[in-house]
Amino acid sequence: MIGPWRSYAALLALVVAAGCGAAPREHFFMMAYLPPLEQKEVFKHPYTLRLKPMDISLAYDKEKIVYRYSQFEFEYYHYQLWAVKPQKMISDLLRRYLTASGCFDRVVASFTEHKPDFELSGEILAIEELDSGDAWFAHLAMSLRLTRYRSNNVLWSYEFDEKKPVHNKAPVYVVKALSELFEAQAGKMVSELESFLHKVEPSRNPGALSPFMRSPDVDADGGPRDTKQEDAGGGGADRPSPEASP
Repeated sequence: MIGPWRSYAALLALVVAAGCGAAPREHFFMMAYLPPLEQKEVFKHPYTLRLKPMDISLAYDKEKIVYRYSQFEFEYYHYQLWAVKPQKMISDLLRRYLTASGCFDRVVASFTEHKPDFELSGEILAIEELDSGDAWFAHLAMSLRLTRYRSNNVLWSYEFDEKKPVHNKAPVYVVKALSELFEAQAGKMVSELESFLHKVEPSRNPGALSPFMRSPDVDADGGPRDTKQEDAGGGGADRPSPEASP
């Protein structure tokens, strides 16, 4: 069943096309995040976080905005489009949010001359408009995972699957509601991540890392590990070999 808004829009497009021969105009959308003017005071952890590119379910890996009437069928707007693909858009929003939060000393998206302490990866499980009779909803679902650099061992994770009613039935208000969902969940995510870092930090010494959080080539004080001395004493026999860099 096609909703009233789309029926009217389709009829109008046909009338316009028949009258003047012009194709319907494409509209491009972006989710937005504006950092609050007054940030909550947090302890800045002395770590560099690398935000890896987000993964996304294949059904949403498109410029076309998804709308659905049921869990079994996907529909795509033809002229209501994302300005950039959702995974790139969300990655940029998340990087900006983490940077503005002040939780980490540095948040980067690519490698620099300094190796990151941690990496944050994630997947967009749903980003769409849901239509149920006369009601519209914005639907956003994501999962995030924190690992130390050069490791697949998950130290911390966060997942959410949330919907928000959309009272003005137009795609621009769906995008606005998706932005509000993201901002609310990003705030909760940063709060839980900060609590996790507080629990596992052995001290406030900026160079100190708990053993299971250290990178394989970093010692307890945050300096480079002397692997030659360890190998000479046989101490490296039980140490797992470093994993390949991504």
